[in-house]
Amino acid sequence: MKFIKEKNLNESRIKSIMQKIIGNIKELMAVIPKNTVDENKGKIETLKEYIRQGGIIRIIISKDSFPVIIYPTKIRLGSMIKEKEQIVNEIQKKRNEWNARLNKAKNYHIVNSLKKFSNKTYWKHLAKAITDSGYRSDVKAVKLPLHLVSDERWEPMVRTFVEDDEYRRQMVETVENSLVYKKNKKLGGHAEKINESRGQEAQKNLDEVDKKLNSLKNELNVMKEMNGIIK
Repeated sequence: MKFIKEKNLNESRIKSIMQKIIGNIKELMAVIPKNTVDENKGKIETLKEYIRQGGIIRIIISKDSFPVIIYPTKIRLGSMIKEKEQIVNEIQKKRNEWNARLNKAKNYHIVNSLKKFSNKTYWKHLAKAITDSGYRSDVKAVKLPLHLVSDERWEPMVRTFVEDDEYRRQMVETVENSLVYKKNKKLGGHAEKINESRGQEAQKNLDEVDKKLNSLKNELNVMKEMNGIIK
């Protein structure tokens, strides 16, 4: 009985000596036998990248053979991969949303310029511009942004400008004399600033999301490579 206990104790000590937890690349390279490096370059690079990303491995050391990885296990890696894929999918959805907002801002003028042809106010404007020289002069003075007639927020302003003579005269006077329009004598300039700001915000968030997404995808790829080298 005493012999068995001593034997088990010795085996346990040997086993603990053979096992090692690795948390940095220097430690990893120190326990890999030189005669196994060339034939395991791919595995080594995968292990290095996994450690660079903060991963910890447990291995069984051998004098002449490439270390056996006992942690993370395939089950653990499978769970980590699943969790990472869920995060990637969620961030991809956010990326799609910001990309849609950016495209909307970029195409704002084009889309509204095309949509204006289906708006009655646009055709009223054309008819009035042909027959009313005073109206043509007012349109020129404020650089009337006709594409805004297709924007729900600004359509009332354009429509009132076209239909209401008194309102139009007030707008012309405001554009010509107000400090608000001192740098840019153009009606609807605020709308352009808002759209530009939306585009900048979308681009900024898209850049941040892309950076995060690329990092996560790289981590995910390394996990999948790790899963391929673990038995």
